[in-house]
Amino acid sequence: MSGFGDRYVGTAQDAVKIRRLEKQREAERRKIEELKNKSSDGQPGLLQFGSSTSKRVNIRSKFEEKEKEKLQKLQQE
Repeated sequence: MSGFGDRYVGTAQDAVKIRRLEKQREAERRKIEELKNKSSDGQPGLLQFGSSTSKRVNIRSKFEEKEKEKLQKLQQE
């Protein structure tokens, strides 16, 4: 064991296990970052708490506008 000093180096199996766990941790970090990015893009979480009714009203009004436009196009034809 010359050259290694008093430090524990480990076996090849330990090294494989360590690499596997590092890959798993990195994959989990990526997933967490993706979830953070998704949540910050469209839904700021608690900042929009209680605004679902206003979202519903907005969606309904947009839907109605589209329907009116479709009817107008059909009437013009």
